[in-house]
Amino acid sequence: MISSFNDSVERLFKGSIDLHLHAAPDPAIERRQNAIETAKHAKESGMRAIVFKSHDYPTAPMAYIVRQIVEGIEIFGAIALDKEIGGLNPLAVEVSGKLDAKIVWMPTFTADHDSMRRAGKPGIRIVDESGKLLPVIDEILSLIKQYEMILGTGHLSRDEIFALVDEARRREIKTVATHATFSLSIDDQKAVVSKGAFIEHSFLYVLPMGGRRAPQEMLDVMKAVGPEHGIMSTDLGQAHNMPPVEGIRMFIATLLRLGMPERDIALMVKENPARLLEL
Repeated sequence: MISSFNDSVERLFKGSIDLHLHAAPDPAIERRQNAIETAKHAKESGMRAIVFKSHDYPTAPMAYIVRQIVEGIEIFGAIALDKEIGGLNPLAVEVSGKLDAKIVWMPTFTADHDSMRRAGKPGIRIVDESGKLLPVIDEILSLIKQYEMILGTGHLSRDEIFALVDEARRREIKTVATHATFSLSIDDQKAVVSKGAFIEHSFLYVLPMGGRRAPQEMLDVMKAVGPEHGIMSTDLGQAHNMPPVEGIRMFIATLLRLGMPERDIALMVKENPARLLEL
């Protein structure tokens, strides 16, 4: 029985994809592994692809260098439109697109919604006072579409997410609601997926040094929204947490223990991410 369970975990883990992980160097947060160590670990463990995220700098150049060193796995960069790279900066998006970045996240820690919550300081908003998307968002979305990148909603407010997803749907842009499992209500998540977006379920938020949410609660959300609309990621890389690779394995094992069918897990950890990356 134990062997059968372990076999199931490994079968699902092989060929898995993590669209959201962190690695050193990082100017603000101590990381568990550097980018090369993370990529080697993922490759040696049998993962198919990883995407490096930073809140502070575009990771496409780093991913390019790591690809020259670690072969046998797809390695991609991304960009988060935080203040550190100039905020809502179309030029930075274009450069990342030319360097084969795969994801453009709207502002994260410096988004107005998150910055006010964390520090009580105003941050970046993507809509005007009337709730209409800023003109610069039009330019950024055009670049995301041109370079066939994925749009991530970052740490925006609910209303900003809805405005953004509506426009992304109109433009047929691949969109992921960033770790939305617990940041949006189930009804809001259902509304988001009805507009064509995927819901990201991040393992960090059920860990003791993450969000401390019950794994069963995450499973309930996955079932309510539908695994066909979900992706599994870790959002790991923090020095005090397990490496991202082990996070994916534990995520899979946790869902299996809770009774989620293997087919549903495979959808969220392999097939849906592969579709988004066009692998």
